[in-house]
Amino acid sequence: MPKFPFVPDDHTKFNVATIVHCDRAQKPDIQLLNEQFRRKFKPYAVLFGITSYSVVEHSAASRCIPNNMVV
Repeated sequence: MPKFPFVPDDHTKFNVATIVHCDRAQKPDIQLLNEQFRRKFKPYAVLFGITSYSVVEHSAASRCIPNNMVV
């Protein structure tokens, strides 16, 4: 994990995950939400060099994102 503040360089990669809490009935909607988010966020990702961006359901994020960053 990087120490903050730090200055990004040419080798820095930015990844954005929007984490949402939802109940079981809402989980199928995550894919639609992710598609809409990706479509609208794409210009910003290109502008700022963000290589990965998505919407992730909270329980999936807590399993997949390292270093206990999801609480």
